[in-house]
Amino acid sequence: MILIYECDFPHLAKDITNDVLHTVAKYDNVCNYIHLPVQSGSSVVLDRMNRTYTREWYLERVEAIRRIPDCGISSDVITGFCGETEEDHKETLSLMDLVKYGRIARVLLFRTARDISREENMKMMCL
Repeated sequence: MILIYECDFPHLAKDITNDVLHTVAKYDNVCNYIHLPVQSGSSVVLDRMNRTYTREWYLERVEAIRRIPDCGISSDVITGFCGETEEDHKETLSLMDLVKYGRIARVLLFRTARDISREENMKMMCL
């Protein structure tokens, strides 16, 4: 394999174009695995995160990736982002259920300094 296409930065998710997918599908020496961070399954939260894509766009990309035989998909998810509602969280869970990832690389709990006690903060600093 000469290439593993990973999209480690959410703003690069837009780089998963049809041309990239065509290349992954066409060549045997290109790894057919794509890391496509979703961050959130809620378009409202994605907008608040300043992401340039929506839930619908993301699901369309997943559908395009699924057309490549045996192509794996992994993702990153952030939960508890500022202002995220229970409904927003449920949208993320439903997206994960729809996509059926082969692997979730990272699940991050978004916490602000005011959410963390002094004792917790000291423990984290000592790790």
